[in-house]
Amino acid sequence: MPTGYTACIEDGCTFNEFIMGCARGFGALVNMRDDAQDAEIPDEVKPGTYHPECIEKAEARLARVQKLTTGELETESLASYEQQVQQEATYQAEQEKHRELYAAMLTQVKAWEPPTKAHIRLKEFMAEQIEMSVPGVYHTNPPVLLSAEQWLASETSRLQDSLKYNRTEYDKEVVRCLERTQWIKHLRTSLTEE
Repeated sequence: MPTGYTACIEDGCTFNEFIMGCARGFGALVNMRDDAQDAEIPDEVKPGTYHPECIEKAEARLARVQKLTTGELETESLASYEQQVQQEATYQAEQEKHRELYAAMLTQVKAWEPPTKAHIRLKEFMAEQIEMSVPGVYHTNPPVLLSAEQWLASETSRLQDSLKYNRTEYDKEVVRCLERTQWIKHLRTSLTEE
């Protein structure tokens, strides 16, 4: 039975078509592995827009935050605090729901009578899987309402970290794209004209 890569052979593909189709499963073109087999392989791999967009947003937010008045900073701090309180409540509720679901399933597993001795290990395995999946009870630090100055310092630090991270990752992506483009060029050069 042909694979997604070899099906074209049965349709009479050329060596160049076959090798370029197989190349989709490798590092330089791995992002194309789920694309249609007739999707054009680019001559150049270009960086995505994710990191530049994050940089742009963080720079704009940092510029805006640094212009806020004390009253506006207090409002932002309060909104951030209320959001953290809500997120914590939601998180704890979800964890409790998950613990209840796992407990209910474990009860059913323990009540189940394996049909043969050969099924006993299956029952043990199911119980083990559930027991190691049950979320623990985590006590996080409760949210703290920060002063205007504390909130500004925290938000500035967070945004600067985001800028540093996204600039570094974008630089790495540019290098990866150049390497992938070279890989494609070398592959194309190695192929004979049909």
